[in-house]
Amino acid sequence: MVKATCYDSIGNLLEKLHQWDMNRYIKVEGLDITDGADVMFHFCNERSSTTLVVEASLNENGYVGVIPNELLEKPDTIYLYVYEKFGDPSEKRTVEIIRIPLVPRKRPDDYVYESTPTLKVATGLILDNGTIYLAEGGKKFGTGVSVSGTSVAGQTIPHLYGMVVSIIGNTTLVEGG
Repeated sequence: MVKATCYDSIGNLLEKLHQWDMNRYIKVEGLDITDGADVMFHFCNERSSTTLVVEASLNENGYVGVIPNELLEKPDTIYLYVYEKFGDPSEKRTVEIIRIPLVPRKRPDDYVYESTPTLKVATGLILDNGTIYLAEGGKKFGTGVSVSGTSVAGQTIPHLYGMVVSIIGNTTLVEGG
């Protein structure tokens, strides 16, 4: 059975999404994905002429992707097409369609559009002077690190294994997994 769950930018579970929210994530579990396939999330609403494509990251037993902020500005239901593709461009297919209803509301007077963040998945991190390094191989992962607003520079954080990390400019937030 497919289960979709939405989260805010610090990993809190959301029961509803509201129009004008920003930086919201969706985790989809129970998908029947072909071995070796890359998973993409294609988002749109009733007014869209094309879909907005977001790379989905494997996180524990599900896939996580960011819901495009521009779709959260409209009061329409958002459609998520879970899409798998292979090395051969002719081999791709939609494996699931998920409806994400939005609760309409008036635009906040202090609303400022932010571009949609990108996602990376942490597989073991070492933080050093505000830079995240992967524990294996010491490759640089990102900079400007904070976890729920707390600086964690210089610490090893094994409990972040498999969690989603959202990179927004030079700010890094850890998302619940």
